[in-house]
Amino acid sequence: MSYLTDMKQLLYFTQPTCIPCKVYGPALETFMKDVPDVELIKHDDVETLVAWGIRGVPTTVLLDEDGKVINKRTGVMTGPEITDFLSV
Repeated sequence: MSYLTDMKQLLYFTQPTCIPCKVYGPALETFMKDVPDVELIKHDDVETLVAWGIRGVPTTVLLDEDGKVINKRTGVMTGPEITDFLSV
């Protein structure tokens, strides 16, 4: 998968067995509907998590238009925290 695009991308790493992810994921998806200039991409396969070096879920990674990581956080975020996370 190429992460080169004309917009920022928010990568959301999760696992089906993650209890906090079951609440955070849908809330994040709803929140991101109001952020049209950032594409949300969900990853829940083990191979992708390993390739990205993800050790805990949920993990959220913000990429710039060149596919460079500009912000990363593990754990659940509130709406205001997501807004701050995206403003980097």
